[in-house]
Amino acid sequence: MLRPLPLRPLLAPVSRTVASGTQALPRVTGGFLRARWLFAGAAGCAAWVLQQRQSAICEPLCEVAASSSGLPGAVPVLGSPPGGKSREGFVRRMLGVLWGIHSWSLFVALWGTVVLLPLWLLAAVATQQWQLAAGFTALFALPHLVPIPSVPFARSMYFAGMKRWLGPPGTCRLLDLSQDGASEPEPEPSPGKQGASERDVAKKMYCYHPHGILSTGALLLMEAVPDLRVCGGPVLHHYAPLFRLGVEGLLGVKFGSASPSDLHGYMRKGESPLMLVPGGFHEATITCSGHERVYLKHRKGFIKYALRYGYDLVPVYSIGENDLMSNPQGGWSWRFALNNLGIPAVLPFGFPLFPIFPRRGVELVTAVGPTVKMPHIPKPTAEDVSEHHERYMREVQKLYDRVKKGTASEARKLEVW
Repeated sequence: MLRPLPLRPLLAPVSRTVASGTQALPRVTGGFLRARWLFAGAAGCAAWVLQQRQSAICEPLCEVAASSSGLPGAVPVLGSPPGGKSREGFVRRMLGVLWGIHSWSLFVALWGTVVLLPLWLLAAVATQQWQLAAGFTALFALPHLVPIPSVPFARSMYFAGMKRWLGPPGTCRLLDLSQDGASEPEPEPSPGKQGASERDVAKKMYCYHPHGILSTGALLLMEAVPDLRVCGGPVLHHYAPLFRLGVEGLLGVKFGSASPSDLHGYMRKGESPLMLVPGGFHEATITCSGHERVYLKHRKGFIKYALRYGYDLVPVYSIGENDLMSNPQGGWSWRFALNNLGIPAVLPFGFPLFPIFPRRGVELVTAVGPTVKMPHIPKPTAEDVSEHHERYMREVQKLYDRVKKGTASEARKLEVW
């Protein structure tokens, strides 16, 4: 009879390594990390003050434009001073770089905890360190039990720092085209189906394309629409407590889950506006610099939910998202299989000195297109879903063709996978 393999002797070296590393890390790197964060944070505050002064000068020029914008608190070109990209001196440029390092270091650290926290919990359970395991378990439960308050001023500072890393003011722009022209008309509803114009309250779901590696352009939309519910990966929402604490507490983002059950819950309650990335991990996997790609041909679930609960769709496309990081190509079958298991099969490489940071100097233009009106069909058929899915894909193509003019993607064709 086979005896069970004893795990504790095998994992004892791992436990000792984790314990010794935990004790040594603060002694070796603590002073350096504290100095770096303080220095970068002070530089960020100085750069933020300089940009606030510049914004105060530009604000009167934007008030008239803001009145015609469809996004709350947005202007047709958000984040760009009059005349496009601004020129800046050496001191302001260096302050902006340090500010960006500080902001992106926090964001990358939050992503790191998504992987490390479950491993630490498993290691604590396997080595029978029950107090440590109980602490990790309580940390996992915390965001689901206690409302997460937002830190004053942190939202604007960190959003501005992330944009500032990419380049001077004007490198990142949000174009609000939602009120400029109309999408193709909604088909006449069949008997027993309610048209969009007959609903009492317009409910919206923003659909962001392409995913890229980090969905950096979506930050511009989150900044412009403060009450937006961002529906991300279920793992991030349910099993990444430090990520949620950082995103909701420091960035002030209402974070949710894009799992079918959670989406049903949000839509059943009529929560609006929502935002999701229909392409998901598959779209992240096909990310390639120099190409504009979306994974949309076989993504129809969000159309079905929009029809069932009467949500209008707002396409959002970000030119330059795929250029922020390189990603190896090929091996699609096994990589898509990993995506189906909830594992992003990407190997990103961005800024050479900090490969996990996006590249600097890439122009990022995020455009919010006209609303695609959807009828309310409580029980949509496959034909209904396919019909409106085709409508939506045509609107994404129209939005891309309109926004790409004058950008690095002007000669690129939109590849729909």
